[in-house]
Amino acid sequence: MVYGIELWGGISEASIVFKLQKRAIRTMMKKRTRVSCRPLFKELNILTLPSVFILKQALYKKKEPSIESRGDKHNHDLRNKDDLCIPYKRLVMSNQLCSVMSARVFNKIPLSVRRLSENHFKRTITRFLMRNCFYDIKEFINA
Repeated sequence: MVYGIELWGGISEASIVFKLQKRAIRTMMKKRTRVSCRPLFKELNILTLPSVFILKQALYKKKEPSIESRGDKHNHDLRNKDDLCIPYKRLVMSNQLCSVMSARVFNKIPLSVRRLSENHFKRTITRFLMRNCFYDIKEFINA
């Protein structure tokens, strides 16, 4: 389920895999089909598929050596100088690219967490995602 999620996790067909994940969780916990899976994911300490995608995108940007922030482009102070530059894409399909989505996800992470070492960063983000149990990437970005 996780193999190559950085590439296919943002497309609409990922919802099919997420529905299968929820069905598997309900089957494991012997719950009916109409029962919400959010508490089940939290109880089992399992990340939802969108949360795994968010985690992978954040780790991708954390490991990437050539991260350009808004402050790198300007000589004066900016309000969001530590945010990454999101490359402009004219087509909607291009906005689903790994480089664009990872920058959006990384910008939503608080600056104090972004500055942590890689191991602490991964642990902190994973705990946050397990606590919040996101069902959609937009839910994370708009939060």
